Amino acid sequence: MISFLSFNQLVNSNAIFWDLARECKSEIHNALMNGTHINLLKKAKLQPDISLDIQREKMIKSILNREKTMGRNNMFAISNRGKLKFTHKANQLKIKALYFATGQHIGGDCFWLGIVTLNDQLFCNFLYVEPLISKKTAELFAKNVIMLLEKVCINPNITLTILSELS
Repeated sequence: MISFLSFNQLVNSNAIFWDLARECKSEIHNALMNGTHINLLKKAKLQPDISLDIQREKMIKSILNREKTMGRNNMFAISNRGKLKFTHKANQLKIKALYFATGQHIGGDCFWLGIVTLNDQLFCNFLYVEPLISKKTAELFAKNVIMLLEKVCINPNITLTILSELS
């Protein structure tokens, strides 16, 4: 079963990074506890009798209606697979990449950051859409994310204003 949660977060420039992270985590937790993701799946499954041609036509119209956003759903998305522990041959296990079940190049987000913590080691996978985003821009984005994570780990009380000045 595949589901998603999407929400908009108002951001105060003087907010502390980790406070914002806790607010986002709380939003996700509340949505999960309320069953928002299950309701979205149920809503999508209510139309099982619609032919594949009609479903395909609806998807194309949906993408065309997003002309101003160049067919993209959002500017960026973050997917956190969570913490995984493997004890058997854990030191030999490596993550090369994380993937979607569908092609994000068709109508997904401009940037996607996939995260998983495996045996207490954080792995990040950066996905971007070419030619909308150049390789150079995507590499800059990835470097900035890593640099920002390093900064907020060194100084847990750093504000978004200060972070924006660093990037």
